[in-house]
Amino acid sequence: MDETTRKLVGQLRVLELKQREIEADVEAIQRALELAGVKPNESEVTTNEFHYAKSRPFKKATLVNACLTVLKDSEESWLTKSEIEYLVSRGGFEFSAKDSKNSVDVTLRRLGVEGRSEVVASKGKAGNKYRFKVREDAAP
Repeated sequence: MDETTRKLVGQLRVLELKQREIEADVEAIQRALELAGVKPNESEVTTNEFHYAKSRPFKKATLVNACLTVLKDSEESWLTKSEIEYLVSRGGFEFSAKDSKNSVDVTLRRLGVEGRSEVVASKGKAGNKYRFKVREDAAP
């Protein structure tokens, strides 16, 4: 092996070690977010999260549209306001309000009143759960 190849292989090893360290850190943070009840752990929602983080579709969206999109994309799952806040922010939405969770909560309550989402009321830390409401008159 010539000197250039040896250096490149050495650099590759260093980068692969860093990559493994970063992956371990990412997994630890994701577990912590799941335990905190912020990050959904259902496979359908996790797939959406990766898409949101990569494409950042909510960067220029309104909060209403971002929340509706999250609900539509996860229509089989019941999500809390914390989980929706997390997914919207992963998708690039930048909150201007000081209390982003309250903004999401108000938006979700309004979508429920307007009949665009289903709501299961719940007391406690997690609070209500929301799901996209499929219109009954929609064609199959």
